[in-house]
Parts: sequence; structure tokens; C-alpha cells
Amino acid sequence: MEQQIYRHLLDDVALDLCFEMHRQISVDGLSLEEIYDVKPIERPLESSVVDECSVFVSCPYCKRQVHASRYTNHLEKCLTGSRRMVTPKQRQDAARETERKQLQILSKPQLYGAYDAMTGSRKGANSSLDL
Repeated sequence: MEQQIYRHLLDDVALDLCFEMHRQISVDGLSLEEIYDVKPIERPLESSVVDECSVFVSCPYCKRQVHASRYTNHLEKCLTGSRRMVTPKQRQDAARETERKQLQILSKPQLYGAYDAMTGSRKGANSSLDL
């Protein structure tokens, strides 16, 4: 019982501390450097934020080298012709069409060893594998 009271008291104090720090940062506008009393990291103006050895990915459709951060945008443009041309409605319709095709594929019996629930046997080339 004592440990449970101690844990609740400790949780309450930690939560109060978190809320107080959040208030100081958001309402009072204090930066983390001011709160923790550390010097901010100074970066020379000519230094680059992005590393020079950036990652490039090859597009499987047009074979262009695209920066990794722009790959999804490029791929969408490459597949549809233009990003502006694709509206959310068109994306939704395309997703429904894909789902419809997948359901059609799943509803067709498989070529080898399709199970017929009505007769309880397998049809197809491997008909010797009856259940």
C-alpha cells in the first residue's frame, strides 16, 4: 500500500513538472537553451544543412535519378502524368478499382487444386488431393 501511494505521489510530481515546463515553453516563449541554461549551437552561414552525400533513387518507370526526399512526389507524377491532374476523388476511384480487381482475383478458383465447398473435393490438375 505504501509503495502504491509513493508511486502515485511520484507520478503526480512528475506530471506537474512536465506541465510547468510545457507552459514555460509554449506560453512564456522560453527556448530550450534558456530553460537548460546552455549556449545555442552556432552554425556558420555558409554551412549546408543537408549532407553533400545525398541519397538518390532510380525511378523504375522513367529511369531518372530522383532525390530520396522527392521520390514519392516524382513517382506519383510519373505514374499519373501530373500531380495536379490527380484529384482526391480520382485517387479514391483508383483505390476502389484496385480493391475490386483484388476481390475478383480472390473470388476466382485457383488453377491448381481449387477446393469446391459444395462437393468437398478439389478440382483442377491436382484432383488426386481430395480432402
